[in-house]
Amino acid sequence: MGDRPGQLIYHARGYKVLGGVEALPPSLLAPDSIPDAYTSNATSWQVFKAAIDAGTYSPN
Repeated sequence: MGDRPGQLIYHARGYKVLGGVEALPPSLLAPDSIPDAYTSNATSWQVFKAAIDAGTYSPN
């Protein structure tokens, strides 16, 4: 993987918020509500494990 040649394919989907920044939910605008796991150099597994440990992960 790390030392072998290859390619990555990214596929994403989004949309324009018609109401601008004001139409975004407050949770996206409040930098204090962002867990440290998201702002540090963490892997997706570390963020997932932190959510499980904190009890904030819900599979449904």
